[in-house]
Amino acid sequence: MSENQNDMLEVVDNQSGNKDPGRMAKAAARASLKGRWGKSAVISLQFVLTMIPFIIFYGLFIAVSFASASDDSTGDFVNRCMFGGGAGLLTFLGLFLLFYVLMLAYIYVIVPVLTYSFYRCAPMFADKNMTLSAKEFWKGFKFFGRGLGLFWWNALWLFLWELAGIGIGAVIGFVFGLATNASVAGLFIPVIVFGFVIWKSYSYSMAFFVAVDYPNIPVTQTLNASKVVTEDSKFYLFCFDLSFIGWYLLCILSLGIGMLWLAPYYVTSKYNLFRTMVPSSITNFERKFPEVAQLNAPSENLSKEQE
Repeated sequence: MSENQNDMLEVVDNQSGNKDPGRMAKAAARASLKGRWGKSAVISLQFVLTMIPFIIFYGLFIAVSFASASDDSTGDFVNRCMFGGGAGLLTFLGLFLLFYVLMLAYIYVIVPVLTYSFYRCAPMFADKNMTLSAKEFWKGFKFFGRGLGLFWWNALWLFLWELAGIGIGAVIGFVFGLATNASVAGLFIPVIVFGFVIWKSYSYSMAFFVAVDYPNIPVTQTLNASKVVTEDSKFYLFCFDLSFIGWYLLCILSLGIGMLWLAPYYVTSKYNLFRTMVPSSITNFERKFPEVAQLNAPSENLSKEQE
């Protein structure tokens, strides 16, 4: 944590008498973003605007799907392409495949990198001594491999835990069904899968901040670092996220416009909370993962990556 951020948390704590780390983190976020809400919203807007290609691809996909079921001339044309055989069918299948591939590439390649880029802005949001630069968001593409690798490594482990949940749920449901002949036995599978995924997602929830703050830690170890940092705090983090429900409802009422301000507020608050959780987990981290014990010697965050 930078000295500026640490001092800010102490000032908030002394003024309010509040010792709850989550509330302190949110209060510090509001303090650091004060007078800079507009610039932070511009960075969020850039993130939103990058979704336009996906909206276009998806819109075309939906339009073709609806047109194929309609009776107007467009629908007749699409139906002839789909069911007329020959070159028309090949053209339709080619366009369909192109849209589908472009959507998948955007969702699973570009969006993860953009997400990492936005998380890289968290130290900039949290430290008033750092200038909020809209162009900084795009510099995340310099770390394309790290952002993409982090996303897929996280997705892989959540998928494995999902499979574990399916297996355990199936066994429990089978045994419970034999013992009681109850038809509700099948409910064990989705409940346990959901529980497994949620629990582990909170274990890995700080991985992006680890990757940003400690670029010398390999992607394959960021999840381990996050697990240690969140070891005794998963339920607290869940409650911390629940505290933003009211803000999300306001964003829905504003047709999503409010997300331009909520996104930096949430990320900054979560980053502040992460920085307060790291010191208490250092000893345990070094004991469990000595090969990445450099967690107690953080980089200068965004400033060093900018050099």
